[in-house]
Amino acid sequence: MKKIILFALACGLYGQVTPLVINPGDTKCTGVMQSDPAWSQDIVFQTVQVAQRMTCKITVKPGLYNIVIRAQEPLTSAFVGMRVFNVTVNGLTVSNVDLFKLAVGAQIPYEIDILVTVQNQLTITFEATTRTALWSQILIQPNGQ
Repeated sequence: MKKIILFALACGLYGQVTPLVINPGDTKCTGVMQSDPAWSQDIVFQTVQVAQRMTCKITVKPGLYNIVIRAQEPLTSAFVGMRVFNVTVNGLTVSNVDLFKLAVGAQIPYEIDILVTVQNQLTITFEATTRTALWSQILIQPNGQ
């Protein structure tokens, strides 16, 4: 059964650190809404959003959602503990994310899955504890889809 993706957000620009706010029908979303969860892995990981702290705010209908954050450590010279960050989605925190350690190496895709209840706004915050935080794609899936 094919999963339904409500929204797929690709980061777009390397190093862009402006807070990101997306509302239904927002023209900024053009070109990033996809229906295939395997949406071109090659394209997904060619760009990365990186910052000390960044927040994405997305308006969605109330409900239970599975949030999938796709990322990989881009630096081949990376090592365990070089880049560590926390991801908070509407108050639920995944602490000490070290992509090099979790994926067992650099440039290996990794997914963080978070199940969260949303009232009207989904707030995703990345905050570095060592160096910078990063992500390549955020998928928002209604639970059970």
